[in-house]
Amino acid sequence: MEARNPKGEDALEVFAAWLSGREQGEASTFADLLGRHPGLASDLEELHATRARLADAGEPDPSKRSSPASSSPSARIAELAARAGSFGRYEIEGEVARGGMGAILRVWDEDLRRHLAMKVVLGETDLAFRAGTRPATPRVLARFLEEAQVTSQLDHPGIVPVHELGLDSEGRVYFTMKLVEGRDLKRILGLVFEGREGWNETRALGVILKVCEAVAYAHKKGVIHRDLKPANVMVGSFGEVFVMDWGLARVLDRKDTHDIRIAPQSATSPESTSSDSPVLTMDGDVVGTPVYMPPEQARGEVEKLSPRSDVYSIGAMLYHLLARQMPYVPPGAVVPNRAVLVRVLTGPPRPMHELNPAVPAELAAICEMAMARDPGERYADTLALAEDLRAYLEHRVVGAYETGAVAELKKWVGRNRALASALAGLVLSLLVGLVVSAFLYVEAKHEKARADTHAAEASQRTDDVLALSAIQDLDDLVTRADAAWPPTRERIPVYESWLADARVLLDGKPGDPAKGIKAKPGVRDHERKLAEIESRGRARPPGESDGWEFDSTEDRWWHAQLGRLVAKLKAFEDPETGVRGSGANPEHGWGVEKRLEFARTIDERSLTGAAASRLWSEAVASITDRGACPAYDGMRIAPQLGLVPIGRDPASGFWEFADLATGEPARRGEDGKLVLADEMGIVFVLLPGGRFWMGSQADDPDKPGFDRGSASEEQPVHEVTLAPFFLSKYEMTQGQWLRAAGTNPSANRPGEVRWGHQFSLLNPVDDVSWTDCAHVMQRFGLEIPTEAQWEYGARGGTTTVWWSGSDPKSLEGCANLADRYCKENGGPSAWSYDEWLDDGYSNDSPVGSFRANAFGLHDVVGNLWEWCRDPFGKYSIPERAGDGERTGGNAGRHAVRGGSQSDIALNARVALRQGFASLSQDGSLGLRPARAVDP
Repeated sequence: MEARNPKGEDALEVFAAWLSGREQGEASTFADLLGRHPGLASDLEELHATRARLADAGEPDPSKRSSPASSSPSARIAELAARAGSFGRYEIEGEVARGGMGAILRVWDEDLRRHLAMKVVLGETDLAFRAGTRPATPRVLARFLEEAQVTSQLDHPGIVPVHELGLDSEGRVYFTMKLVEGRDLKRILGLVFEGREGWNETRALGVILKVCEAVAYAHKKGVIHRDLKPANVMVGSFGEVFVMDWGLARVLDRKDTHDIRIAPQSATSPESTSSDSPVLTMDGDVVGTPVYMPPEQARGEVEKLSPRSDVYSIGAMLYHLLARQMPYVPPGAVVPNRAVLVRVLTGPPRPMHELNPAVPAELAAICEMAMARDPGERYADTLALAEDLRAYLEHRVVGAYETGAVAELKKWVGRNRALASALAGLVLSLLVGLVVSAFLYVEAKHEKARADTHAAEASQRTDDVLALSAIQDLDDLVTRADAAWPPTRERIPVYESWLADARVLLDGKPGDPAKGIKAKPGVRDHERKLAEIESRGRARPPGESDGWEFDSTEDRWWHAQLGRLVAKLKAFEDPETGVRGSGANPEHGWGVEKRLEFARTIDERSLTGAAASRLWSEAVASITDRGACPAYDGMRIAPQLGLVPIGRDPASGFWEFADLATGEPARRGEDGKLVLADEMGIVFVLLPGGRFWMGSQADDPDKPGFDRGSASEEQPVHEVTLAPFFLSKYEMTQGQWLRAAGTNPSANRPGEVRWGHQFSLLNPVDDVSWTDCAHVMQRFGLEIPTEAQWEYGARGGTTTVWWSGSDPKSLEGCANLADRYCKENGGPSAWSYDEWLDDGYSNDSPVGSFRANAFGLHDVVGNLWEWCRDPFGKYSIPERAGDGERTGGNAGRHAVRGGSQSDIALNARVALRQGFASLSQDGSLGLRPARAVDP
């Protein structure tokens, strides 16, 4: 919501003053307030509704407090403002982390001479990183205050204590708490798997036990966490364990103020996201990977969440420890979070004994009980789970595994071997012998009965299990395919092994009756069984959702399973679009057969073949020669796998290279310029790197980066040093994306005509999210450029507002912007236009339509906004040596640069930065690929 009206009035201050007057007996109604401030009506109504909602949520009675308080966040802010002044004791030393609602800062408490953590509520400006002064919304403020209150009341050694609530120097709400120095449980699990720093399974179980105890305390206080995962568990250097981030917690006897249902998939949250991409709740909170989420939460059944839901999440962490992988996600695999959600909804993860046969049966039983699909079958709370874990660690009977006197006897003997041996030599030895004999006899009978039952069931269901296992085998093959990138020589054995397994899945495998090995059915066998089931059913009229009707429930179930299996297998083996095929799949990219063919030929085509070897010899010699290429200063470069030299750009003097994965090498015309064609692959320019001034300032015309339009997020101007890198000469085209990704998401497709221009595969790809770009680039060893790399390339060696100069009219012939032509040929009336410019386009133009900068790069001003790799953050975050990446910004938002065809020149300045949600898709968003220089 907008914080101020044109008169400069602040909605929060106005509302707080009205509340204060009401408490002092004034008769002013809310309608009166709206009448006095019509420009703030919508904001005041939101504040009023939030106050009412908080009151309904069961805010404690002010009369029972030591100091008066209101149920509205605005009144609380007013109280904090009245007590302001203590913030000066804190010295901010840097940002530790950032989430969807607040940032964690490391601060020094001058009064008590200690370091603390300070959580500061973020306003919409901080969250969106757009121009403006929009503060936190009442909803965000209310939830931030609720988090502080809930956490402060959880007084347990395993929960970080809250010290103080107040306002900082910028008027933002904050609370301070103990600064936890350590590593999260995700990192600890990695140390366990690597066997480093003395971490082992038993020690990690001790950490999970402490998590159970801390959460059990919260449960006793009527609070459930609802977002337990390894990233929210911190382990200190001296064994301290803290359960962190209670931002989604709920007090059970209050109305829930969070809507933590998963937001439905939409155009801005595509399924084709990587496994570490965010999943959003209906409230807009970022929820981590869903692998730790209980099924009832994944289904959106928020009313069913209880302490048993936290039990499931801790059970999932235990699964991660014991199975050596997260539930539903094989090690090293990249599984989209939406796909993980589907798996959570479909059924349990793979049985633990299949992944790690060495897991003790008692621990496996604890994990299975904690992760039961039905909440009623789980431990009642984390205290019961802790008791079983403690029993295992102390060699006592584990309730989830076995109970009774016999079990107690076995555990007693295990704990007291010396005493048991001594007793065996005494008079009671006979009695002990009889007891042990009876125990062994009973156990033998039970074991035989279990074995007979299991054998009968196995014999009866072997064929069914083999059919159902094909579904899991198919999922596993797809997961393996998603992880098998980029297609290089080293992956040839991986692809060959994968294709052999795919042939078995599709064609089946004969059995060996002599050895008791059953035949493995293929897709044709599944089709025959499906036809056999359909012979016992009745076909329904066309158009009905389910085309078959069966008398048998079993036939109905098997028909649905086999129908889906056969359809998936046929799609899987499709030669053009299947994961196995030689074409490309919109979700998974190149088929494995295509990857194998590329991997077998890429060395010869780019490095070892006669033509490639000759081109690289010429390029390396030229780049090293200071006289021929002074810009490279004698730089030495090795031939780069997957690239072929095109030659030096006669205008810029820089060497250019063709990327073979995304199309055919471009060729030069008689004039020395590249001939642009639909089939052209990415053209990379080798930039030498070096030092440059990044950012802008509006204070001193004689200093670098002077720009009267400079904004705070572009400051300060600072020097950055970059290593050499490749940057695409053009924005990535629709043809290049189509060949790499197997789909074209662009809003304007080839062949369409709009405002006198026909779109083609040479138009830049648009409507792509940062997440999609990162995923596709990763497949081929390419990258999204960092902000530093982008700005270095876009400046082309200049320090002016645009690479063409500091006068916007210098952009004539250089940029596609919102201009007079656009205004007169379909441009929206609400847009601003630079009517001094006529670039001839109302939409994005084909790449290379305008003059290049001194580095030979086209369209760095206008046409499309271009994604950058960095999470959006301030320049106070230090850049990484080499590529200049800043990694401490908002992980849910990434930088875009350069402006678009819908922007005026002022909004396409080279230093201008904006932050977009990583899942954003828009017709103005595109990509300029980069690539590191291989040593």
